[in-house]
Amino acid sequence: MTKIKSDTKVAPYHPTLDTSKIRFSDYYRTLTAEMARCGMISERDMPRFQNGLYEALQEAVRMYTGGESTSVLTETANDLLASVIYNIDAYLIGLKSVDRAADEVSARSPLDLYMEGIRYLQKLTADAMGLLIKVRRTRISTPNIIYNTNIDQILKKAITGYDIRFGRNESSFGDIDYPLAAPNNTLKGILYLNCYLTYLWYENSFCREYDPEECHALYWHWCTQNDAPLADARVNLYTIVMLNALFCEYMKKEPGTLSLSATECDVICSLLNEFSREEQQDILTRTADRMIGGNSRYHCRVLKKHMKEILNAVRHNTLAHYLTIF
Repeated sequence: MTKIKSDTKVAPYHPTLDTSKIRFSDYYRTLTAEMARCGMISERDMPRFQNGLYEALQEAVRMYTGGESTSVLTETANDLLASVIYNIDAYLIGLKSVDRAADEVSARSPLDLYMEGIRYLQKLTADAMGLLIKVRRTRISTPNIIYNTNIDQILKKAITGYDIRFGRNESSFGDIDYPLAAPNNTLKGILYLNCYLTYLWYENSFCREYDPEECHALYWHWCTQNDAPLADARVNLYTIVMLNALFCEYMKKEPGTLSLSATECDVICSLLNEFSREEQQDILTRTADRMIGGNSRYHCRVLKKHMKEILNAVRHNTLAHYLTIF
């Protein structure tokens, strides 16, 4: 019989955690609840978690008051507690493994996790500045003021105005009003901001695969067709480009082309209507997946958001009204 050497490291045992019950928007609370359900946390452990959160809150109060007080108004204390839990959530999510997160929760105090969260948010803030550089390097040439102001001023203000000690604070995010094609509405704080910057970089990188004059012409025609102001139309530029590019790719048009005519839209409807709805969906998804530039998974996610309307337009031969025609 083989003996295990005394210095052999044995991986910790993990009961089966139901990950569907663990939510990114409420990670620490739902993770500990699931750990308790599985027996990883006993009834006797609960005071340790509660007292640990109180210790972490006291540390947050000390930092908030500059060490001058150990008490604050109830409303402020509630906000600080929410920030403590947010920082813990961010650290645990950053481990990218439910099992690793469970190990950390079991082995470390909430105060330790809060401090790890602060260090992790420092890293995320540095990452955000790096992402902003990528966004600026890939920016689209457009007269859209909302888009340009967002990149030139608002995003930097959001990053520099973010307080990593109180990670739930999002007061500097209020001016971010340029819409993404497929925003992530489950994330908060710096996690949301980094996701926003990443997605905007994907969008810019994709649009940069096309001639700037072609993109400008497409945007001008979209504004004309939708009676929108050229300078401040509140529209996602990538969506306009991506939808036209998708069907140009389907038609095997010359690379970089974005222009589609009403006649070509009729041809597309005729071709796709030879297939079932499920087959149409598969054809368009595979087309989106092979488009160059940006991120293919993001293309498919955006397509999924528009799929029902696209398939209905194909079915009723009204695709020319859904896309930008010129």
